[in-house]
Amino acid sequence: MTVYIIKRLLALIPVLIGVSLIIFGIMQLIPGDAAEVMVGTNGSAADVERIRETLGLNKPIYEQYWLFISRAAVGNFGRSTQTGRPALTEFSSRVKPTAELAAAALILAIFFGMLTGIVSAILQYSVWDYLVTVVSLIGVSAPIFWTGLMMMLLFSVWLGWLPATGSGSFSRLIMPALALGSASTAIIARQMRSGLLEVLRQDYVRTARAKGLREWTVIARHAVRNALIPTVTVVGLQFGYLLGGSVLTETVFARPGVGSFLVNSIQARDIPVVQATIMLLAVAFLVVNLLVDLLYAVLDPRIRYS
Repeated sequence: MTVYIIKRLLALIPVLIGVSLIIFGIMQLIPGDAAEVMVGTNGSAADVERIRETLGLNKPIYEQYWLFISRAAVGNFGRSTQTGRPALTEFSSRVKPTAELAAAALILAIFFGMLTGIVSAILQYSVWDYLVTVVSLIGVSAPIFWTGLMMMLLFSVWLGWLPATGSGSFSRLIMPALALGSASTAIIARQMRSGLLEVLRQDYVRTARAKGLREWTVIARHAVRNALIPTVTVVGLQFGYLLGGSVLTETVFARPGVGSFLVNSIQARDIPVVQATIMLLAVAFLVVNLLVDLLYAVLDPRIRYS
């Protein structure tokens, strides 16, 4: 297991280099000049050139990239062009609201997705099964911003049950978490249904039933655990979706966090902050997927890493 973990950690290096190349290339293609944004409309050409020299924007592209990647390797992403504070500090100060939102959305998606998927598989071809299938298709197809706006219209404007925007209380977290986790819930439910139906057809399940075990014992003890393995993979992938979806969700619900901060930084051409935010989100996604791989051995003792 230790050797496997080391190999996986080493395999992250080329992936992160590829991510850094993509981020750096996209930021170079965005129109506008960070130095001009910092100077403003009243700045002179000399001020713009001075800032470009300070930020290294007057250097060749390859030198700018090497400067970025060499500093990022030691956790130095430069300073925000808006506040002058380290980009890593700016990111860290906004992680908590986004982490709360992503965690709440993931918990809701896992709970409701697995529950509806299991019930749908057990009651295959029933009215409940068809209903779950239709709702799952809607959940996967509906964009997050549309789902969020519809929830605001229903629960805030018409019913007045929940506050529409902001953060700081549990009531303000419910709607964003539901909106963000709706698509993931549908995907997990479909995967859980498919996986459980396949497991229920296996010989060892028929053997367990032939021994006289109760149906619920067969499903809970023998079927669900084996059906969780492909579902866990989907859950790991959904974590990346939730991180990306937090950008739209936080913007729609006016929540302070990494997502809304990233949007503002892109608009302001704050290159250090944008690069730091996306790189750190990529690292979080890769680490979660590594943990998902290790979880396979917990769910199925037959799985061993060499």
